[in-house]
Amino acid sequence: MATPHRPASPCLSRLRAIISRMDRLNIVIKEKLAHLKNETHELRRVEGQLTEAELSEQNRQIQTEREQLAAVMKVFHDMLDQLGYVLDFYEEEI
Repeated sequence: MATPHRPASPCLSRLRAIISRMDRLNIVIKEKLAHLKNETHELRRVEGQLTEAELSEQNRQIQTEREQLAAVMKVFHDMLDQLGYVLDFYEEEI
């Protein structure tokens, strides 16, 4: 015997509507989480680039300071050479 088809109770209909809405919300949440995961990955990549940029800037500053130090050392060396020539000249005069 077939059971007669009964209309769904209001409670069961409401439950199905809630489940359907939860499924849609679950899909939205998964999409948002995937989006946030992608944004986090992108931010980490950008942070790495910033870190590399900062390191590059530090290396450039170090190189500039080395060049300035080399220039000062050359001037100092030239001054020592001139002082040596002057001392040699005076020793020859004496």
